[in-house]
Amino acid sequence: MPAELLSVFWMVVIAHLLAVMSPGPDFLITLRHATRYSHKAGIYTAAGIATGVVVHVSYAAAGVSWVVSRFPAIFGAIKIGGGLYLIYLGISVLRDHGERSGVEDDTDAAREIGIWRAWRAGFLTNVLNPKASLFFLGLFSLFYKARPPVGLVVLTGGVLVLNTFLWFVLVSLLLTRPPLLSRFRQYEALIQKGIGVLFVGLGVYLLGS
Repeated sequence: MPAELLSVFWMVVIAHLLAVMSPGPDFLITLRHATRYSHKAGIYTAAGIATGVVVHVSYAAAGVSWVVSRFPAIFGAIKIGGGLYLIYLGISVLRDHGERSGVEDDTDAAREIGIWRAWRAGFLTNVLNPKASLFFLGLFSLFYKARPPVGLVVLTGGVLVLNTFLWFVLVSLLLTRPPLLSRFRQYEALIQKGIGVLFVGLGVYLLGS
């Protein structure tokens, strides 16, 4: 592999890792599912987020940045959809916590969430995030300046998807370690309300930006 392509590859991978590790909607939904339900729910959510990255990588690698740059209404629609979904998600979190706060039975069985629900929440949170769209479009625009072969583009996309999944699986496992989880449970009401408010705030910010 030419040195230029190798340096661009590592630049893309490291930039993506830093972006994934920074707090955002993906982290918040993983935090909620892992601490509210279980580490398995967090892993299913991580799979949904990684699937969303597959979508982003696919259209970015296909050169959709050209289309978006000429038809800004497309990105505007993504932004509106993402903002509305985050607001809906925030309200759902606040409503769900309000309903559960009045229920005495708060055992692990009462905290179960289906695989589909956890995966869907992770997928939609990621794929409807317009900032993620801009990030991947910009990342692959930089990548294409080096004129990489198709195989390298596919390899890079696979690495980004795998890194995303592994990072949020790690987050789920760390957050559900008994000492940390017990501390989360002590302040669960405040944490869940904070997550809900943050989702609503992010949604409003996207709609108004």
